[in-house]
Amino acid sequence: MKRFVITCIILLAFAGCAGGRDIAANSISPGAATSPREASAPEESMPPEGGGMPEEEIIALAKSMTEKGGEVFWWYMGEGEGLEVEEAEAGDGEPVRPVGKFKTIAELKAATQAVYSRRFCEAVLYPVGFDESQGDGIKFREIGGVLHINLDNGGMGWIYALTDDILVKSKEENKIVVTIYCAEGYDDDITQVPFDFALVWEDDGWKLDNWFDYGTPEI
Repeated sequence: MKRFVITCIILLAFAGCAGGRDIAANSISPGAATSPREASAPEESMPPEGGGMPEEEIIALAKSMTEKGGEVFWWYMGEGEGLEVEEAEAGDGEPVRPVGKFKTIAELKAATQAVYSRRFCEAVLYPVGFDESQGDGIKFREIGGVLHINLDNGGMGWIYALTDDILVKSKEENKIVVTIYCAEGYDDDITQVPFDFALVWEDDGWKLDNWFDYGTPEI
């Protein structure tokens, strides 16, 4: 009888230790406790896992970025579209007009680099906007502390139109490439032409690295 009682005590003690290990394994010490928001928040300095991003999210990202990309591209290549250019008074043929959307070149560049990569800006947009060595004059300058645009520079035709027909071509941690089928032509004579658009992770955000054939990297 005494041997039976001792055996029962040993078994109960063993079960208690095992249970304690299970609780400890699933417990969080007070010093390590975090809120759900803190636990799920990504490091701002680290890029997201573009390679693991679901395709529907990539397509939504590509659609949003190309819409923004079109607006910014025409700031430089168009005739002042989207820049709130001050209208000329009657009889005033001066092509250099004040811009209302931005006050300085620094503001314009910051908005540009929020959408496009530095590589694309320096290779395609900034030479048009600010480099006097290009031969056609520069498009933007500050006069009396006010940003101005030269409407004589730029103004190019374009017959491609973005569509919602977007396919994911490749995805890596820091780079995503999508193919967008764009409409070419007018009225009933329209064909679908595929163009690759690259998105790169830069300065804590996704940026376009090309615009149609402009600045096309090795993608």
